[in-house]
Amino acid sequence: MDPRAWIWSAALWLGLITTVTAQVDCPTTVPKCYCRTKYTRNYYIYCDNIGYVPQVPAFNASDTNFKKLTIRYNSKVQTIQADAFNGIQTQIVTLQSLEIMVIDEFAFRGMGSDLRELRLDGNKIRTFPSEAIANMPNLQYLGLHNNLLNGIPSNTFASLTQLLYLYISNNDVQELDAKTFSTLGNLRGLYLDGNHIKVLPSRIFDAQRNLWDLELHSNQIASLPMDLFKEMGALNKLTLHHNNLTFLHRDLFYWQDQLTYLDISHNQLTSLPATIFKRTRALKTLDISYNRLFELPEILFSELGSLRSLYIASNELTALSPALFENTLSVTRLRLSDNQLTTVNSGIYNQMTKLLDLNLAGNQITTLTDGDFSNMSSITVLSLARNNLSAMDDFVFQDLKSVITMDLSANSIDLVKNDYFSRLLNLEVLHLDHNQIDDIEADSFRLTRSLLYLGLHNNYLSSLRPWLFDSNREINTLSLSYNRLHNLDRDFFQGLGNVRNLYLEGNQIEELPGNVFKDMWELRRISLENNNIQTIYRDSFYELRDLEDLNLGNNSIASLTDFCFEKQAGLINLDLRDNDLTSINSENAFHGLDSINEIVLTGNMLSDLSEESLSDIMDTLVSLELSDNLWECNYNRIYHNHYNYDYDPSVNLNQFDHTINNSFDHTINNSFDHTINNPFDHTINNPFDHTINNQFDHTINNPFDHTINNPFDHTINNPFDHTINNPFDHTINHNIQFNQSFH
Repeated sequence: MDPRAWIWSAALWLGLITTVTAQVDCPTTVPKCYCRTKYTRNYYIYCDNIGYVPQVPAFNASDTNFKKLTIRYNSKVQTIQADAFNGIQTQIVTLQSLEIMVIDEFAFRGMGSDLRELRLDGNKIRTFPSEAIANMPNLQYLGLHNNLLNGIPSNTFASLTQLLYLYISNNDVQELDAKTFSTLGNLRGLYLDGNHIKVLPSRIFDAQRNLWDLELHSNQIASLPMDLFKEMGALNKLTLHHNNLTFLHRDLFYWQDQLTYLDISHNQLTSLPATIFKRTRALKTLDISYNRLFELPEILFSELGSLRSLYIASNELTALSPALFENTLSVTRLRLSDNQLTTVNSGIYNQMTKLLDLNLAGNQITTLTDGDFSNMSSITVLSLARNNLSAMDDFVFQDLKSVITMDLSANSIDLVKNDYFSRLLNLEVLHLDHNQIDDIEADSFRLTRSLLYLGLHNNYLSSLRPWLFDSNREINTLSLSYNRLHNLDRDFFQGLGNVRNLYLEGNQIEELPGNVFKDMWELRRISLENNNIQTIYRDSFYELRDLEDLNLGNNSIASLTDFCFEKQAGLINLDLRDNDLTSINSENAFHGLDSINEIVLTGNMLSDLSEESLSDIMDTLVSLELSDNLWECNYNRIYHNHYNYDYDPSVNLNQFDHTINNSFDHTINNSFDHTINNPFDHTINNPFDHTINNQFDHTINNPFDHTINNPFDHTINNPFDHTINNPFDHTINHNIQFNQSFH
């Protein structure tokens, strides 16, 4: 049942929405169009699921004042014919995403003066007749975005003197007449983004004295007339990003003293006039990133005392003037990533006492020295990722007493010293991955007791010092993947009683000693794939009763020791793919797996699998993957439906058209045959990659307002640089009871 239909049914049952009959003059004439009233006592006209029709369904005239008329849900209308709504009085008409191609010039004739909103977005309209909206004196909202409009005649909006919001985004408009908006003096929002506009007439916005929001991004504008915004003193937000701008006049924003948001990123600017922001003192967000700026004038930001977020990323800056940020005292977020800076510029940020987020990733910084971060005690997020750091003074971070997240990944660090992080008592997330680290001094993390996430993957570690993490009792996720670890000692993991996710894949581990994970009671996921493990001992995973996912794929395991999983009562997914298993005959191989849901045995050398080996887990097992083994017949899966005790259907092992004759040839009539997506398919995104959303973060409704969800300027959804989707994520298409052994 369509969820929307269910909602309507529930609402009707509750009495919140009632079908309108005799008490309202409903103008509908076809069965799929109807009238309703809601608890607000407003009346609505809906046409649902009318399919593909050449024109709007017929309506009769009505004396009722309706709130809204909507055509929706699997409805396609080719044309809005003349007099389509004649005699209907409504405040809102919504005709969105109906594939409308043609609008008759008299389409809305006779609707009266009540219409406030006309929503025609998401259609295939190429031309819009001005006559169609000529008699809408009170229209306040017109949505024409996401159509195919290739031009706007100069008189199109001449009669819409009360219009507040006009959306023409994402069309094919290439040019605009200087008088196109000349009668729209009450506009608050004008949206022209996503077109192919190359030139704007100099006085085109002269009538927009009350405009707050002007969006011109994602066009092909190469230059802007100096007086383009002269009459727009009320402008609050201006987007010009993703154009072809190469030059901006120094007085372009001279009249914008109320502007709070300006985005000129993703252009071809090589320089900015020193006084271009002299009058924009109200700016709170400024984005000049993704240009070709190689130098910034010293006084460029000198008047921006209200600035909160400043984005200068992805330019060609090699150095910054010492006084550049002298007056930007309110900045909380500064993004300088992906330039060519060679130093941190000690002292340049000293006046930025409110700075919370500093991003210097992707530059050419090689050395950090004491004092580089002096007087920066307010910073909570620091990224120096993707530089070429190889040398750091011992106490270089000592002033960063508030830092919560630090990213030093993708550098050339080879040694982690005791004092690097010794003063960072609030540090929760530390990225050291993708370096050249081959040694970590014994007390490196002794004082970072607030750590929740530690990423050390993709380094050169061949061993770990015992008790290295003994003080880090709050760590939730530890990644040591893709190093050179040969052996594991239980002393490596002392103190890590709260770790839930442990990643050790891609090392050279040959053995899992008994009790190596002892006292790690909170472990939910262990990833050990792509190692050289040959044997699993009875106590390899001792007492890990809450472990849910265990990945041992792509190792060299030749057999399963009896009772090797006996303590894993909570294990749900077990992956043993691509090992050297030849047979599983022991009835105790999977003993103790009281919650097991899926076992993956693909890519082994199995020729024999006894029923006894699975006898202990038949009540919970849902899927057993067996493809790419040495069976005499090829098959991929065995499905077991533990919910269905009344059926005893046959087992279909063969998905390659080989007939299997057996004594269990019963017709499969399983009422539980529905797709089961593994409810435990927990995609592993770094749970501690804290998105920095704060009071200064900008609403994502503006798709070009570059909120730094990943403050490190490189996506770290999976901090291990290789996707760790649940390896057990296999859709179960059937549930078939397994009740025999296979040879």
